[in-house]
Amino acid sequence: MSNLASRLSGRVTLDLDRLVTEGSLSSDEAERLRALALPAQTNRILANVLLIFGALMLVAGVLTLRPAIDVGVGMAVGALLVGGLLIRLARHEWGLLGQTLVLMGVLGLGGWAALRFDGLGQPWPHLVAPFIASITIVGALASRNRVLAALSPIAVGGVIGAGTGYWHAAYALYISEATICVVLFTALAAVLYWSRPRWPAMLQESTLVAARVSFILANLGFWIGSLWGDYPGEMWFTSETVWSHDAAWRATAFHVADVAFSVGWAAFLVGALYIGLKTHRRFVANSAIVFLAIHLYTQFFERFYLHAEAAVAGGAGLIVLGIALFRFDRWQRERAVVTAA
Repeated sequence: MSNLASRLSGRVTLDLDRLVTEGSLSSDEAERLRALALPAQTNRILANVLLIFGALMLVAGVLTLRPAIDVGVGMAVGALLVGGLLIRLARHEWGLLGQTLVLMGVLGLGGWAALRFDGLGQPWPHLVAPFIASITIVGALASRNRVLAALSPIAVGGVIGAGTGYWHAAYALYISEATICVVLFTALAAVLYWSRPRWPAMLQESTLVAARVSFILANLGFWIGSLWGDYPGEMWFTSETVWSHDAAWRATAFHVADVAFSVGWAAFLVGALYIGLKTHRRFVANSAIVFLAIHLYTQFFERFYLHAEAAVAGGAGLIVLGIALFRFDRWQRERAVVTAA
């Protein structure tokens, strides 16, 4: 009960003048609450934002001059050093700027590694993904940066062949090892979430963010597997790229059928929904509902394709689902408040 109450607690906004006028609060109590209020941060935030844009413009200007690749690593390291110092020495005043510089530094180092390692010959190109994952995790822990915490599981996904692609007017999600993706990120989400109270207080929110992103990645692994199945280990045991396959290797390899992923995904989501409802974790419950809908629609259009009748039925179903999800989330909030009371 106390844990639930602490999760529901947060910032409270009070109209002190109105409460005093109504007699709900004395003048002395109102003044005491004003003294406890957080100081106005508008000017400080504005200064941070201006400096952030200045830093971004500076980087963009330097890159426009097409410097040597290694100039990038110097800029990235500089951003990391300055950002780290600001976070450590003046977090209250310049924390936003420091966090942004650390983020820029980590992304800059990752981009530099992708360009530099690719030209060094084997085995350097294969070290790009582990390097990016390592610096992202270290950056998230050292700076307590929630954006980097969210990017950390995604960077780990790159190590097992997960990523995205883009070309004109089209986006793609690819997961080379669906089985490993599901197992890895399900375990990672569970470990991060249940170990969160044991982390230092300053890292608990970042840990929660990483756990939630890991949960989403596990669902994406299920999604890809439910469409094409999976040959675990193909990424490492064959020399083929993610876009082609070694038929001879597949002929003798272990195969996880798409139907196994479909059934397993449904069971996984039902279990997540049950846990989310029982423990009042709205993110888990709402995410389970959303991915159940994605699962349903994926299988629906895989069977019936995009015919006019299927599109009409699917569209009507989405409208109903949207309304139901809104009411479901409101019911969860009300239920949590009643239980906390």
